[in-house]
Amino acid sequence: MPFNKFFARKQETDLNYRIGYVRYEDNLKIFYKGNIKNIFIYFLVQI
Repeated sequence: MPFNKFFARKQETDLNYRIGYVRYEDNLKIFYKGNIKNIFIYFLVQI
């Protein structure tokens, strides 16, 4: 059934997104390790 295929694909995408986000967070932590001021400025620029 198309719905089941879609649902399975969505679950897979959600999982990949979560894994990707965790990796992204880890990279951020490594990149900004001990440099909170840069993170703060970065988020200010984003807004």
